[in-house]
Amino acid sequence: MTTDGEKERVFLYLNRARDFLLTDENLINGIRAGYNMSKRKRGRHPGVRHIKGNVYEISYYPYPNSKRAWERIEVDSSKDAYIERARRIAQYGKNGPPKSLPFPQLKARLEQKLKADSLTPKSIKNYMGKFNKITSFLSSRGLTSINQLTRPVLEGYKQSTATDWRDELTKLRAIVRKLVAIGCCNEDILKILDGETKPKRRKKMYKDITRGQIAKLLQFIKKDRPDYYGITYFIARLGWRIGQVVSIRRDNLRWNKNTPIEIRVDPQDTKTKEPFIFRDIDKELAEVIKQYGLNNDSSYLFLNRRGGKQHIGHYRDYIKKASQEIMGITLTPHDFRHAFCTNRLKEGHAPRDIMAITGHRDIDSFHIYTHPTSEGTKKVIENSRIF
Repeated sequence: MTTDGEKERVFLYLNRARDFLLTDENLINGIRAGYNMSKRKRGRHPGVRHIKGNVYEISYYPYPNSKRAWERIEVDSSKDAYIERARRIAQYGKNGPPKSLPFPQLKARLEQKLKADSLTPKSIKNYMGKFNKITSFLSSRGLTSINQLTRPVLEGYKQSTATDWRDELTKLRAIVRKLVAIGCCNEDILKILDGETKPKRRKKMYKDITRGQIAKLLQFIKKDRPDYYGITYFIARLGWRIGQVVSIRRDNLRWNKNTPIEIRVDPQDTKTKEPFIFRDIDKELAEVIKQYGLNNDSSYLFLNRRGGKQHIGHYRDYIKKASQEIMGITLTPHDFRHAFCTNRLKEGHAPRDIMAITGHRDIDSFHIYTHPTSEGTKKVIENSRIF
């Protein structure tokens, strides 16, 4: 006949086994049985200590061969604390300990995760660049695992990087979240990053571009670099992102005989990761599309001088130089998007109609691209005259 002492020892042994094979229903039943037995025999709950009021301290081994963990929680009773302790043990038992992989193996796992999450090649390259940067810094400090990142080490990395810390911190948090999700990083590392204050966004000075200035710039580009004319026309006329424009494929176009009637933008080429369809093609826009699309046997609509896909960096450098020479203003491709949204709003068009062209997802993100203009403020002052 089994004694109460033997039952207790069996229960404690099973508890130390971390309930690896228990289903949620069996787990609850096991907790209740353990609670009733421990209360009857010992008068208390193993691994639970009352601190004061509704604060209890629970202790447990998260996974085999690990150090004992202590946590303070707020619950109504020692029974609730005991149940919460068992839940955490079971949760750790399912996930297992985070792996401390060498940086080359960790890099391969991260790249696999990024591809599984359907990130664009550009985003994957960006994330991997940040990963290489932080792991190179950790290696220079003699550290061999991402789990060895501490707050002082993070502060050292912050001081050593010359890039925008806001963007750096955002990317690091995203990388660590993905590593935690695949069991290759301790959640404490994410807490360290989340505890770091994120700098405010740096607001850039808006560059007011008139219709006449854009026309003058386009005329110059048409003679100087015809392969860049169509791209510049698109981003100025529609307010699209440069990555969106250079990624337009010929099979993204739908034609009615020799007239383009629809442009489909693939989800991987939009910031919202949603497909975007544009159908309001007028004659002027159609002529530009026909100029580049009718006699083109390549995959992309806009090609470089070698017949390949346009390089965004090369185009950006050219626009900076050409705009300074022609307009006396140094522009980036994204400045055209800001100008499009601001000027169309100033002309009295409804925000929703503008968003339908630019592909903005919500009104808050759209307002980031709208700015006050000297012409608009003068009109407000004129209309506010009292005498």
